[in-house]
Amino acid sequence: CAANAAVGAARLGGQVMLVTRLGADATGDELAAMLAGAGVVPAFARGGRTPLSSVMVDPAGERMIVNFPGEALPETPPDLPAFDAALCDCRWPEAA
Repeated sequence: CAANAAVGAARLGGQVMLVTRLGADATGDELAAMLAGAGVVPAFARGGRTPLSSVMVDPAGERMIVNFPGEALPETPPDLPAFDAALCDCRWPEAA
């Protein structure tokens, strides 16, 4: 959700930095490249395995979310420059 919001804000012309944890794996590399291509400034803590979710939608529109929360992700957030606003996720309290 945070990555989608960051891309949306960047598309609207905002200067956006996404602070998140990405694994030191191919999925993390792909996500980092996709976000950079969308104009999102990275502030990533890298290590472990990247969290990943899949959403399945049946013909009636009902959905099911399958989530892998990541593994061995860093706990210490990166140093950040000054900023005007923040949207925090409680799943990484050290960063929030």
